[in-house]
Amino acid sequence: MKSAAAASIIHDARIRAGLSQRQLARRAGTSQAVISAYENGRRDPGFAHMLELVRAAGFTLDMQLTRQLGAPRSRREADIWSMVESGEDDDRIRDNLGLSATQRLRKMGAMRTFAGKYRGAAGRPQ
Repeated sequence: MKSAAAASIIHDARIRAGLSQRQLARRAGTSQAVISAYENGRRDPGFAHMLELVRAAGFTLDMQLTRQLGAPRSRREADIWSMVESGEDDDRIRDNLGLSATQRLRKMGAMRTFAGKYRGAAGRPQ
């Protein structure tokens, strides 16, 4: 993970924690020179070690995977989105909202049974 991102994450965690490089190094069981090399992009901490350093600074690292605008979608995802964008599911949603919780559960059970028979007869759809 040799990148400016790793260097920035380590540096940001240390600064936010109010730690010097030496203090972070002591907490993480490494040397100040190693922390400096990571923060300046001269060495690659690797993902696991970067997480250890962030934790040593008292933080967690949360990541989120989001689709880029215009990125290609799988066929299944594209089919789902075309239904959503066209409003095709609106009637089904309104119908389901009109059902009681018990009725919705029964309907889901029936759908599960149908899907199980379909998979058994035709194999798992891709």
